[in-house]
Amino acid sequence: MDSQLVFKVKEEILGTVIKKHNHILITGWNKTGKTTSVLKTTRHFNNRVYYSPDKRSLSYALEVDKDIKTITSISEIPTTSDVLLIVDDFSRVDNETQKTIWGFIRNNKSMKIVVVSNKIIDLKPVLLIFDAVVRFKNDTAEILYSSLLEESLSEGKT
Repeated sequence: MDSQLVFKVKEEILGTVIKKHNHILITGWNKTGKTTSVLKTTRHFNNRVYYSPDKRSLSYALEVDKDIKTITSISEIPTTSDVLLIVDDFSRVDNETQKTIWGFIRNNKSMKIVVVSNKIIDLKPVLLIFDAVVRFKNDTAEILYSSLLEESLSEGKT
């Protein structure tokens, strides 16, 4: 499959998820297009903030989206609900920062937050705080979990 078409499919899937959910976890192996797709898909949001513990990722984010605000410390995260926060390279974040981010997500229900991680194994205990989980593969992206799907299934049971 053509690589440009693959990226368009991933961006379409991700765009739909971001429109309908506030807290999104994106997982997948390296070089599957997670960061690029998130940055391109969220350009229409006015107030985007990007955090990563990796300086190379911060530079890359600015290459892809020159208008995004990058931060180097969790303490710089704005707390207004009009912000779309992207937390990248989550699997590289130290345990204390991870706990701070989880607390931030739990306490900001209306804020759009996208967490990008290479590893889902480390995140299993906290999957309950996400509205959606999307896994990126080389040739596609798939929605592994959506609170909207779960709600519609539970409504069908009654």
